[in-house]
Amino acid sequence: MKRLLFLICLLVMVGKGLRSQSDGVFDLDNFLQEKSRFLVAPSVYFTPETNWYFGLGGFYFFKHGNDLKDTITRPSTFQMALGYTLNKQVVFWMPGEIFFKNNNYRLQTELGFYRWPYFFNGIGNGYEDFYEERYTATFPRARVSFQKRFGKALYTGPRYWFQQLNMLEVESGGLLDQGIIPGGNGGVNSGLGWVVLYDTRNSVFASSEGWYVEYSNLFNQKAFGSDFNYSTHLFDVRKYLNIANEHIVAFQTYTKLNFGNAPFNQMALMGGPQRMRGYREGRYRDNHMSILQLEYRSPIFYHVGLVAFGGVGVIAPKINSFALSNARTSVGLGTRVSLDKKERLHIRLDYGWGQGQENRFAYITIGEAF
Repeated sequence: MKRLLFLICLLVMVGKGLRSQSDGVFDLDNFLQEKSRFLVAPSVYFTPETNWYFGLGGFYFFKHGNDLKDTITRPSTFQMALGYTLNKQVVFWMPGEIFFKNNNYRLQTELGFYRWPYFFNGIGNGYEDFYEERYTATFPRARVSFQKRFGKALYTGPRYWFQQLNMLEVESGGLLDQGIIPGGNGGVNSGLGWVVLYDTRNSVFASSEGWYVEYSNLFNQKAFGSDFNYSTHLFDVRKYLNIANEHIVAFQTYTKLNFGNAPFNQMALMGGPQRMRGYREGRYRDNHMSILQLEYRSPIFYHVGLVAFGGVGVIAPKINSFALSNARTSVGLGTRVSLDKKERLHIRLDYGWGQGQENRFAYITIGEAF
């Protein structure tokens, strides 16, 4: 859902490009120099999971303290999105990120409510022949994480999350209707965990150099109010290389591991606009997943660039069940249209090919996949 913020930024940048000496025209420079400012704007994007999305987004920017010339402390933000998609999805989403005391502390929050029709393609590697059923669910969500900085780029601290899945509609006679899928009747996820993050990227939108290394975990237990007992461990490692004149090579390894009785909607999901483009999100799912992605980004002329990407991923029910014979691959091409070169913000148009005729999708959004 972070792409909603990016689309708000798109409208801000358009405002920047159109500003003149006339009164009332939005000025991004003045906006960023204010101690606090609030912006509301329409937003739109397209992905296979949502179809076209239309909505409103809000962006609240502020700085702590009284010194507006402080260039050390990062600006804090609250965002808001309220929208509807042509897949009859409804979303309310309000995340926040607050920095304290020269970036030494960071508080991240999220409140959300979703009413979402989904596709379910089964669990595991046993569905090579395409299988699909639909279901509709609602789920309120709350997340919070408080981290302390050590050194220049290392953050670490506790996290908590809550989500209640309510199943509204399932296909009669399908796997979810049979009651054999963990979480098929809905339920509460409530967990405590920890995050360790090392981040030396030069941009959160489209890095050209640096590292991003994250390890995080969550322990969902009945003692915390969860209906399920399981733990999740996430490893996300990215490296960006500027090999020559903005010709960028980017690598990512992403591994998600679930131990215990994880519900089907919290398993590791392959696909979507960020991980293994070309597959619908959740086309393959299981307790464990590991993927490797490579991307080459090249400028063409003026504000236009070209991207080629590829990936390989595998899912497994157990750690010792990972097998290259179950690996899936995806490749794709895309273009980038720069909105702001200084902030490295641009429109992303990608087309990905997975294995099989049903695994071919286009994506239109803002910001890189990783």
